[in-house]
Amino acid sequence: MVLPPPAGNRRAQKHGAFVLRFTPSEQAEIAELEDQIRELVPVQSPTIEPAVSVLATQVWRYRSLVGYVAEHGLHVARSDRERLRPAVVHSLELEKAILGTMRQLGMTPRAAAELNLSLVKLERAREFDWNRLTKRERETYDALVEKASSYGDDWGDDAAA
Repeated sequence: MVLPPPAGNRRAQKHGAFVLRFTPSEQAEIAELEDQIRELVPVQSPTIEPAVSVLATQVWRYRSLVGYVAEHGLHVARSDRERLRPAVVHSLELEKAILGTMRQLGMTPRAAAELNLSLVKLERAREFDWNRLTKRERETYDALVEKASSYGDDWGDDAAA
């Protein structure tokens, strides 16, 4: 009688790109990647942690796929035809996802430039002399701020979409 495999086994694993639960050693590798990514992100804030974790996991999966492809080749070949390995196709999709996450963290040149412009605008707003506003302008500003505060914390996400 053949016993079923133990829970969480990886006997059929080829490259690890679709792993749902990481081993302690894999978690350590991902944590190391997170530390390296944090050093490269232009803004240091607790709010970036989810994106840093996502990017580290994506990079780990990508490395796993690239290692598998390097070992087994780009193509699945038969005598009558040849096609790309599914791991190659998935690695290309993962590259796009990695770039998207990097953009969100301001790690691409364009995203960093846009982030810098946003930070410069914010700094200018902080340095603005509010005494230069007329009474009417100040009332309008206060009304807008009050209206924006009534939207709650997630109003900025809807405005950006």
